[in-house]
Amino acid sequence: MVPCTSDGVFSILLLTVAPSLEVRDLLLRRLMVNWPWTEVEQAAFEDLKSRLRNQPVLTAYDREATHEIHCDACSKGIAGILIQRKGEDQQAVAYYSRATSDAESRYHSYELETIAVMESLIRFKFYVMGKKITVVTDCKSLVETYKKKDIDPKVSRYWLKMLDYEFDIKYRKKEMMTHADALSRCPVGGKEILNLQAGNVMAIRKVNEIDWIRSLQMQDDDIKHIVDIIRGEVKDKEKKKIYNHDYTIKEEKLYRRVNGKDDIRITRQGKKMKIEIVEEQRKKDGKPEK
Repeated sequence: MVPCTSDGVFSILLLTVAPSLEVRDLLLRRLMVNWPWTEVEQAAFEDLKSRLRNQPVLTAYDREATHEIHCDACSKGIAGILIQRKGEDQQAVAYYSRATSDAESRYHSYELETIAVMESLIRFKFYVMGKKITVVTDCKSLVETYKKKDIDPKVSRYWLKMLDYEFDIKYRKKEMMTHADALSRCPVGGKEILNLQAGNVMAIRKVNEIDWIRSLQMQDDDIKHIVDIIRGEVKDKEKKKIYNHDYTIKEEKLYRRVNGKDDIRITRQGKKMKIEIVEEQRKKDGKPEK
């Protein structure tokens, strides 16, 4: 969406300008002057969106890599970015943001930051469940709470939902968190939170299904081997010829050609998980299982 307020323009600058408050302040100092939005700005805006969705900024999930979730929140929205580290390199795997509700917009910043961590963990569940990760935030109070035994009852409900995940929390200065800050200032919608807080497993499955399939495929050794051969990372000319005939890769997911059509190949574990999720939702809805 094209920015139509100073906050919207500021969010774009957070992603495009070097992290210098002085530079950004100079660009936005004259707030009463109309900001020109011509074909040049529109082209730059579209280019930015494209770069954020593609390599080298965005990358495919690798279970062997180190992972972090960078979180941020403000009165307008909450956000999280799943970051993948390999050596000195770091790239985004997935993004998450949503608008705050009318009631949430009046919450204390500390509570909003806690919600951001909780929902980001849920959003990226299929990437981070069962492995140790690091959560990065610019909220010092959140880091201190993580170390305490006695937690404020007001936020304890959020922490209870995070007990299934193994993670450390690290503080980073606000100036170094502009990427997450930009997403929280320009969030996407506000409906998803209703499903997340209610524990609506079916809704979470719908939101995450594409990422979930890709994540499961990369955790299956057989599928990963096929992908590596097709991409040429494993040298085997005979198998590559066969696999190129039987399979194709689209949006980092492996498809098998069946009767002239491309069908996603999901692991047995993945199918089992999917059935369990559906059955759990049926129980919650009070519907008989089929």
